[in-house]
Amino acid sequence: MRCSCQDDGHPAVCYEQRPYAPQSAYGPSKTANTIFAVETARCWAGDGITVNAVMPGVIRTNLMRHVDPALLARNADSDAPAPHWKTAEQGAATFVLLALSPHTECVTGQYFEDCQEANGRRAQDVCG
Repeated sequence: MRCSCQDDGHPAVCYEQRPYAPQSAYGPSKTANTIFAVETARCWAGDGITVNAVMPGVIRTNLMRHVDPALLARNADSDAPAPHWKTAEQGAATFVLLALSPHTECVTGQYFEDCQEANGRRAQDVCG
């Protein structure tokens, strides 16, 4: 599959025509995953299949090998809030909730983080 870049000055994530940049690729990939989950949930709603997007959090994993240590140091020195680091187990908790909890059986097309919908509603409040 060939990618194509837009002509309006905002290139698509297309690394055949420019060097791969992990930092600039991350955001669009998360957005694409979320849009895919919402659209898939809509398409399969009549089949009883639920699909949700999950934000696991900031986790020290091998993915962090692409993050420039100087960037992390600059962020730590800024006024921006420091990331709340999670363990792999903490990051997996929301995925486990969605896969196994009876409270999430009817929830679809939502964005979850910290074991609840990102808008603050608990799945058990939605499903009863």
